[in-house]
Amino acid sequence: MEDTTCHKEYMDTHNDKVLVQMMLEGDTKAFEALMHKHKALVYSLCYRLMRNKEDAEEMAQDTFIKIFQKADTFEGKSKFSTWIYTIAYRCCLNKLGLKTLQTQDIDSIEHSLEDDSDWELISTSIDRDETHAQIHLLLEQMKFEDRALLTFFYFDELSIKEIAKIQGYSESKVKVGLFRARGKLKELIEKNLRFNEILEYGKG
Repeated sequence: MEDTTCHKEYMDTHNDKVLVQMMLEGDTKAFEALMHKHKALVYSLCYRLMRNKEDAEEMAQDTFIKIFQKADTFEGKSKFSTWIYTIAYRCCLNKLGLKTLQTQDIDSIEHSLEDDSDWELISTSIDRDETHAQIHLLLEQMKFEDRALLTFFYFDELSIKEIAKIQGYSESKVKVGLFRARGKLKELIEKNLRFNEILEYGKG
């Protein structure tokens, strides 16, 4: 109880940037407070990217180790949560032995990036509580990079600029990747809807 109270006092009286500075000055309770404040966010992200509890716990732990080791590199120019997302994302990427997105042919689809028609079915489904879990199940069937892009943009509501910083790509490359990923998810949703319709017809 005392530790929890201490964490709350630290979080109530200091913002993330100040806590990082205090941690660099040797205040271990500041680091504990940062962990307490962001552990749910880190674990949730790792779980959605890794798709199983054991790997998610391992990656969450690795993320906080990296945060401790690299705290002196946080300059405060971006949000602390964006910095954490970057570390967690790259821990998961390394765990899976992945490097970067394949080179995208940006010019070939740049003109289509502003067209949201492919997202209408997806966004409608996500807004429905009863299908929210189904969307996450469909995301699990997708490749890591596609899953990460859709998770960052549509579920965590990060901006293109923030995602580009996390992934280390240009904003144009993120837009193209997102465009393609949502098209793939739309196909999965349509297949799933057709499958459910067949099941319902069979029951009749």
